[in-house]
Amino acid sequence: MKKSQRPLTGLAACLILIFLALSLSGTLACSSDDGGDAEATTSSSTATTVASTTSTDSSSSTTVPPVALSDYQKELAHTASVQNDLAQQLVANDVATDDPSMALILGLRARVQALTCAQALSDGDLDLARQAMVDVYSTINRGRSMAEAPVAEVLADAYATIETLGDPSDDPQRAAGLLDDFIAALAPLLDLATDMISTTAST
Repeated sequence: MKKSQRPLTGLAACLILIFLALSLSGTLACSSDDGGDAEATTSSSTATTVASTTSTDSSSSTTVPPVALSDYQKELAHTASVQNDLAQQLVANDVATDDPSMALILGLRARVQALTCAQALSDGDLDLARQAMVDVYSTINRGRSMAEAPVAEVLADAYATIETLGDPSDDPQRAAGLLDDFIAALAPLLDLATDMISTTAST
């Protein structure tokens, strides 16, 4: 995945997305995340932020255009939305928190955390990147310990891409590349989650 320019301050956007995500689902022990587009204005000193506010002489009104999210932020919002939909469906079907299907939730959560880490590296926020990577390892390992095929294979392949990554602040450029591989390796979980949502909803 290529890094895109940051129309919105990356750390602020990530935190907004994560806050929105966490507020949607607190019912599971491994709760889901959700995210979406945000709107904000920034100071004129930030070159890559949203276009400046415009005023019209005729109405004296002020118009703020929508904020464009980075590729990482868009993918984070999409992954968190799928995770939240699946979590709600599993709760509705009284699925136990130790059920193997919960590994799919954990895999999606690890992808959200990896996207947060990648965005933080793009922003130069090494403290956030370091903490997010700790969360990635914790979550992916929990998922691997309970997963069954085909989720188990996806998680195993994804883990192999970051097994030697360690602390992303040690070598941010190398870490960014490995994270992109990890994020891509977990992409099949989105289709698996969508299929599971459809299947459980029809039963």
